Amino acid sequence: MQCYQEAIQINPNYDKAWNNKGLLLCNFKKYQEAIKCYEMAISINLNNDNAWNNKGQVLKILNNNIEAIVCFDQIILHNPNNYKAWNDKGLGLFNLNQYQEAIKCFDKAISINQKYDDAWNNKGLTLKKLKQYKDAISCYDEALSISINPIRLRGKADSLFEIGMKSEAKQFYLAALEQGSNESNYIKKQLSKI
Repeated sequence: MQCYQEAIQINPNYDKAWNNKGLLLCNFKKYQEAIKCYEMAISINLNNDNAWNNKGQVLKILNNNIEAIVCFDQIILHNPNNYKAWNDKGLGLFNLNQYQEAIKCFDKAISINQKYDDAWNNKGLTLKKLKQYKDAISCYDEALSISINPIRLRGKADSLFEIGMKSEAKQFYLAALEQGSNESNYIKKQLSKI
């Protein structure tokens, strides 16, 4: 922290130092102070996408999704091909139960980078929320083809379970457990229904 403070004292207009100080404050869960640092960085350089992103991430942690979306919109304004900002905006909309708008953001992220597995996963999660299980399975398949993790395996298993494909669901629940899922109680409960 001291080195960032010294850098800011030497040059108070060094936006990267303000941004880095904010990151450090987040490590100590000092979110309001971190937001002030990101705001300083942004006031110095309106196009500092890192500061906009970091502020948006902290606002999401604080469940302030509307302001977080504003931050991701600022990144998109500067860089419309920033697929991570589209994905993060989609997550903010998902958290606000604006599922159709969220899907549009995930689709935009995917159109920019078809190998962005997080956007595929998040679209699958959103479709599952809308009870569009077959479409959700397709999205989980895309995400799993890029990177396998227990959350995606469980998401696919849940969708399979909902459409009555219980033996297939069982395979994916077991795979999620094998991958080290931290939702073992939930998965064991689901397995008991099969």
